[in-house]
Amino acid sequence: MKKIPITVPYLSNKESEAAARVVRSKWVNQGPMVEQFEQAVSRFVKSKYAVATSSGTSALHIALLLAGIKPNDEVILPSFTFIATVNNIIHLGAVPVFVDIDPKTYNLDPKKVEECINHKIRNSKFGIRNLKAIMPVHQIGLPAEMKHILKTAKKYNLRIIEDAACALGAEYNGKKIGSISGLTCFSFHPRKIITTGEGGMITTDNKNLYEKAKSYRSHGVSGSGEYNIPGFNYRMTDIQAAIGIEQMKKLKNLITKRVKLAERYNKAFENIKHLVTPYVPAGTKHIYQSYMLRIKQNSQKTRDAIMGNLEKKGIAVRKISAVHMEPYYRKNFRGTKLPVTELCHKNTLILPLYPEMTEKEQNYIIQNLKSILK
Repeated sequence: MKKIPITVPYLSNKESEAAARVVRSKWVNQGPMVEQFEQAVSRFVKSKYAVATSSGTSALHIALLLAGIKPNDEVILPSFTFIATVNNIIHLGAVPVFVDIDPKTYNLDPKKVEECINHKIRNSKFGIRNLKAIMPVHQIGLPAEMKHILKTAKKYNLRIIEDAACALGAEYNGKKIGSISGLTCFSFHPRKIITTGEGGMITTDNKNLYEKAKSYRSHGVSGSGEYNIPGFNYRMTDIQAAIGIEQMKKLKNLITKRVKLAERYNKAFENIKHLVTPYVPAGTKHIYQSYMLRIKQNSQKTRDAIMGNLEKKGIAVRKISAVHMEPYYRKNFRGTKLPVTELCHKNTLILPLYPEMTEKEQNYIIQNLKSILK
């Protein structure tokens, strides 16, 4: 069997034709297609506004600026995330405050967030003066525990910036991610639920933040043509947006296919004593941007050995590295202790999952993983 990739974007002739129409129109930079794509996303998540950007990373950068994050400000977030989440904070001269995750959901543990804040109150004469925001990450498509995070943010007057790079279509207590807090950021990288090649989106219900986001993404220009803030070139092109519009038409079907494949994995692995399958809390909809397993500590095979064996069989696998364990952050954030995060850093792995995966491919993955664990 040929090598099974970790993911394959679901693209068809529809996307090719849409991109070709834009090329033939000669208007290939940000234009009417971007606006249509923004409207499609805002309608889907039920937010009032959406602003397309060049990437999920640039969306997060703008969102941090919209939240008023400045040098030396502190932002609470998990270390168990893609490094772009944290890099944006560093680039602003702000300080990431790493908090441990829930071992079941791999998302921020709300109790640990509260403990972190109380620790700051007890141990600093300045209290939480520099603490300005909480950045929950909806890891691999599963919503974080937003009820408690929203309550904590309100209690301590903190802003919320949701990193929903992997969570377009996920739901929390009947609401789509993207319509719950003031600022939510999505990504359209090829490994995400839908893709525009590269691209991102900010959703909000706040008109002022919406106008400022549009200004930041385009060098700081205002609606009147003046440059009131130092902005960036974070624009999406109409070519990308045309692809995104076609992808949005398929989104519900893509999620259905992903969930079906994930449930099939769950059934295959539910009785294997060395594996922990994904947990989905009541009231949440997991869209499985990735399918992640945890290897129990009593397994005779380590996670890395299992990954190596799967790779030898032509099965692509990935892992999520805790940011505070990476060289730059390990050097500059010495003393950070996150027991659950570090356990997951060493013991989780991501298996292939994509809408066009065949039953034969999935059976091959299941059989090989079971064989390795015997």
